[in-house]
Amino acid sequence: MASSPNIEKVIPYALLGLTVATGLVDAVSFLSLGRVFTAIIGGRVMARANPESQIRFAARAFLLEMALLFAASFCGIGYRGDLLKDSFQPFALIALTALAMGTRNAAVRKLAIPDLTTTVLTLTITGIGADSSLANGNNPRLARRVASVTAMFFGAALGAVAIRHSISATLWLATAISAACSATLFRSVRASDEL
Repeated sequence: MASSPNIEKVIPYALLGLTVATGLVDAVSFLSLGRVFTAIIGGRVMARANPESQIRFAARAFLLEMALLFAASFCGIGYRGDLLKDSFQPFALIALTALAMGTRNAAVRKLAIPDLTTTVLTLTITGIGADSSLANGNNPRLARRVASVTAMFFGAALGAVAIRHSISATLWLATAISAACSATLFRSVRASDEL
């Protein structure tokens, strides 16, 4: 990944923030939308990204994610999880959050930052165990792995509490976190362009 040292420092924090947003979206999708996890499509956004431009493409993908989460937040106004019958609203929420998370999955996959996938932590958790001293490992990137799992757990726990009050507000919070992470990444990209 060709980038400046400043971007290299910012990306892990931005991805951890996006992991918190994933926990929020997962809480909504799993607890309120029929026990599904949403994450589809998205690969087309990153298809043209080469090593020199992948951070810029990822930042754009994160903006698209933010727009889709914004639309899901708006769509979720007034929605309660018990309204699954005869309603288009849950299907729209599933589609919008699936597109948002899928777009992010494609971008983060292309960035290939070890142990910061932001959405699927199975391999990260496996790495913690497989590379532990109990397994004769040397615990590479243990702090990053633990931070990633903690961020997802925190987002999911916060989401589980927040959806009791409002599904829409939970999605607005995920949108705000996504926006802050995207803005931070864009600022770093712009600063590296000016160097």
